[in-house]
This record gives sequence, structure tokens and C-alpha cells, in this order.
Amino acid sequence: MTSNYAAYRLPDILARFSRMYPGIRVNLLRGLSEEIYQQLQREAIHAALVKDDYHWRHGKRLVDMDDYWLVSLQPLDLRLLPQIRINYRGHITHLIERWWNANYSLAPRVAMQVDKPEVCLAMVERGPGYTIVSSYQPLPAYLWCQSVRVAGEALKSRTWLLWHYASADASVILPFTEMFADLS
Repeated sequence: MTSNYAAYRLPDILARFSRMYPGIRVNLLRGLSEEIYQQLQREAIHAALVKDDYHWRHGKRLVDMDDYWLVSLQPLDLRLLPQIRINYRGHITHLIERWWNANYSLAPRVAMQVDKPEVCLAMVERGPGYTIVSSYQPLPAYLWCQSVRVAGEALKSRTWLLWHYASADASVILPFTEMFADLS
């Protein structure tokens, strides 16, 4: 699963799962959605929580949806963004590019690329610039936040649970996938 989902959303779900199914051992692997999806395709893992449905043809369930936020230390005039540096580009690069291209004709000034939103937020808290993060990311109250929109609609972060229907371990996979049924 993705690192951010593992850190911010999964602990409560896994705690409940462990109480309901104490005999099932969970081995949690974190990484980028693309890498996790490839492992699922190779059947190296039984289930995956990823940020895209990848047009998966087996078991698939939307388990979470959040907005993306533009975050800075001070309010920003969105018309001036091409002149301000952006501090974070990571796994959501394609979504940022989609939003940027829908709103601006100039390329963004990328000052720094980091792989973790926590690092980027620390940079934003200490200086100029902005970042784009999912709304489930805990944010200090003193930061300025604005929904990222394309054609008037909020840009969404979608988390999908993908699994193989014909898994040899169906007795383990099915209880795990059902834990997410009431979340979607």
C-alpha cells in the first residue's frame, strides 16, 4: 500500500481487522502505487491499496476519496503561481500537471523535489512556496489551504483496494477486503 494511506488511514482498519481475525497475520509492504500494482500483477502480493484503479479486472473497491489542497504559509494569489516556486512533486505529479495545464500556460517553477509530503510541508512551513497534498494529510492550523480544482471541480485523490478473485488464500483475502466494504 501507499505510505501515506498506511500512516494516516490504515491503523484503525488493521486494529479492527486484528480483533475480528486474530489468527490472520498481515504482512504490510509500503511503496509507490505503480510498484505495488506490479507486485499484484505478478501475484507476489494478495491485495493492494493504490492511488489508481489501473483498470484492474479482478476484485476492485474504491475505499477512500479525498480532495487535494494547495498549501502555503500565507494566502496566495492563484494568478501569480507561475512566478512562485513549488516545493513538492511526488506520486501525484500527473495530477498536479493536469491541474497546472488546465490553469496556466507557463511551466511551474519547481525549486525542490522530495518524495514525502511531510518533508515538503516542513519546507513550506519555513519559507516561500507551496505544495499540493491530499486532504487526509494532517495540516497545522496556521497554514493556508485551498482546494485544487479543474474546470470548477475539486481534484480527488482516490484509494483503491485491488485483489485477485481466484487467490489461493481466498479465506484470508475475503475477510480483509470485506473490512473495506463499509468505508466506500
